[in-house]
Amino acid sequence: MRVKTTPSGSYLPLTGGTLTGDLNIGAHLLKTTSLALKQVTGDSWGIRDVADTGYRDLYTRKIVVDGGLALNADGCSLDARDVDATYAKLQARDTSAALAEIARLQGAADPYFQATLPMVLKPGSAPGTPVEGHFYYDDTTKLLRFRDASLWRDVHSAGGPMVMHASKLDLTYESASPVTLKVLPAGSILLYVAVNVTTLFNGTTPLLEIGYAGHTAEYLDQYAPTSVAWTGDETELGDGLQDATLKYRPRLMKAARTIIVTHTHAGATQGVAECYAVYIKLT
Repeated sequence: MRVKTTPSGSYLPLTGGTLTGDLNIGAHLLKTTSLALKQVTGDSWGIRDVADTGYRDLYTRKIVVDGGLALNADGCSLDARDVDATYAKLQARDTSAALAEIARLQGAADPYFQATLPMVLKPGSAPGTPVEGHFYYDDTTKLLRFRDASLWRDVHSAGGPMVMHASKLDLTYESASPVTLKVLPAGSILLYVAVNVTTLFNGTTPLLEIGYAGHTAEYLDQYAPTSVAWTGDETELGDGLQDATLKYRPRLMKAARTIIVTHTHAGATQGVAECYAVYIKLT
């Protein structure tokens, strides 16, 4: 049995031999037992199931394209090998050398994307419709910026002469006394302390004092309301800075110092206060 393939008279033998002309199947499918090769568009082929209802996989060693790779459906993925600890590389040419690894998809207990070589963020501006986690290099401020749940935040270098820090403690009526607010590291300068009552305390003669451990007579801030129940708008923002009776003096910490909160309010059954310490650390 022979199949004529061209008007000039070339034939394909039933077994063996060499095709000496073009094989033209027109609009038909080229089928195997369970797959079919089909012209999808005027310039594209598709591997389909034999019933021509869906696409199937292609296994090969390397695909070379002259245009691009297009993912044609939601949820398409670029996958590393589905075996533990394997990875896939992204490569580019190192000038006058060879292909070099730029990044990889690394399989692990917690898989990750690895930037193998330094990454460059092209300078730009904030997107018009940001989402939490956006990250870019600002062309105007020359700073890295990221988006939290509601605001843009700048990323600053810690390489300058000093860095500002803040520490917060939520103090409740059942907390033990005294409570450590912050251990100031050596080389730091305390700027101010603050108290913000978020839930009213009750009890007998409530008193809240912030000071250095071992120096309880030198308070940095003190809160002693005239009534037993603290009113909702009573907020103390570091009045130890202005009140000479509180013995506050800014000082450089040659050694680590602990700031504590001492509080008394006998019989209290409610109350929450936010206690803050803001300081700078020389680098």
